[in-house]
Amino acid sequence: SLAGFAALLMIVGYSVDDDVMIATRILKSSPDEMSENIKGCLKTSITTSATTISALFALFILSISSVFTQIATFLIIGLLVDFFNTWVFNTNILKWHAAKR
Repeated sequence: SLAGFAALLMIVGYSVDDDVMIATRILKSSPDEMSENIKGCLKTSITTSATTISALFALFILSISSVFTQIATFLIIGLLVDFFNTWVFNTNILKWHAAKR
């Protein structure tokens, strides 16, 4: 549906934002600073994802519109999957690439 498409676009935006933040901090850091920069990125990412998921959960519960409920459901699931994907796969690939340089 159109609501699902809008939610997919929002998920892509969140995903790109996290990936750019992590890539910038990892690739610009020295090997000594890398773990501290990753911890800082993780803290920022947890904060943004947790606040967004909290707001979406409230929208899901309080909304009387099926469109808003559909968007909230899509985004909650998508953000949880994206968080796992970003921190398990993308971060490890970036660490490997930075260590190889």
